[in-house]
Amino acid sequence: MQTKLLIGLFILIICLGFTLKNPVINSNASAYNGLKIDSSTLKDVEDVYGFDYDVDTWTTTVIVGTKEAESIPINKITYPKEGISFIVLGEDIRTAAIHNILFTWPFKGATEKKIQTGKSTFREVVQQYGKGYWSIGHQLDRAKKLSLSYGIITFRTDKFYTEEEYNRINKDDFLDLVVSEIMLEGMNY
Repeated sequence: MQTKLLIGLFILIICLGFTLKNPVINSNASAYNGLKIDSSTLKDVEDVYGFDYDVDTWTTTVIVGTKEAESIPINKITYPKEGISFIVLGEDIRTAAIHNILFTWPFKGATEKKIQTGKSTFREVVQQYGKGYWSIGHQLDRAKKLSLSYGIITFRTDKFYTEEEYNRINKDDFLDLVVSEIMLEGMNY
């Protein structure tokens, strides 16, 4: 009896360790690891991941809803060892809410449908999530990365396209590209 209990406990510990080391990105939630898009702040992020991060800041002009175009600072807070970044909009990164969460290599987790950065192709994404919406760039980007969006979750590659190239290429040609980034975003635009 004790042997079966110990074996069961051992298996449970191994499974729990695998889950903690390989976290799941839920494509139906604007949250990850207790951090909620549009409400959690940098302090909340620091409480979970600590202070070993890099900050990259740039300014872009965006149109949000029916507002006129405005120039806003974009702050990308990156935890390089975890492969996780948080986008915060605004001048004061200490009080502004998280706007996006990005997952890139060396992130060890996957979506609930087993899509992983650096391993899964866009063909696998389409097989798991359906057709989606292809685009290049993102309103908060400095670059024109190829993206496939499904509302809250977006899959991206490091491949860059000009508007002309993107419009000319058959979208099926993109299917064998590898997903390099998974992005969770809020729906408050």
